[in-house]
Amino acid sequence: MSEKQIILNHEDIQLLMKRLSLEIAENHVNGKPLCLVGLNERGYFIAKEIFNNLKDILPNQVIETNQMSVSHSELHLTNSINNIQDVTVVIIDDVVNSGYTAMKTVAYFFENGCNQIETAFLAQREHLNFPILANYVGLSIATTLKDHVYFDNSNPQQIQIYLA
Repeated sequence: MSEKQIILNHEDIQLLMKRLSLEIAENHVNGKPLCLVGLNERGYFIAKEIFNNLKDILPNQVIETNQMSVSHSELHLTNSINNIQDVTVVIIDDVVNSGYTAMKTVAYFFENGCNQIETAFLAQREHLNFPILANYVGLSIATTLKDHVYFDNSNPQQIQIYLA
């Protein structure tokens, strides 16, 4: 395994999450209720951070968070979403590598009657295998097919994104 190269440190990531929050808020002022769905643990970590930012930016907006566990064989939403057709679902993940997880999740919400689905990623690799549109991106990274981009939130006070 190659040596890890830090791309973004804690402060950089905090700024990106604030910017993502502002972009989401800008597109949803006086809009439909929002449901931020974080994918697995790391995506949910980011969804909660964005949720906390949005509560301050849009204090009168109905916003909730949810977690979806995604594996190759199944999807599991922690809490059901009431009136899914009246909610804008924002799928949030740490890094979009191939696009598989995001595409599988978008398909799930589409098949379950959601009328408006958006995606937000802290980092996006330029080499996607699946055609997924990223509505909100913190950082776009040009990588080789061998490179892997990782989000490390094992220490919530020292989160980072690195390349290995």
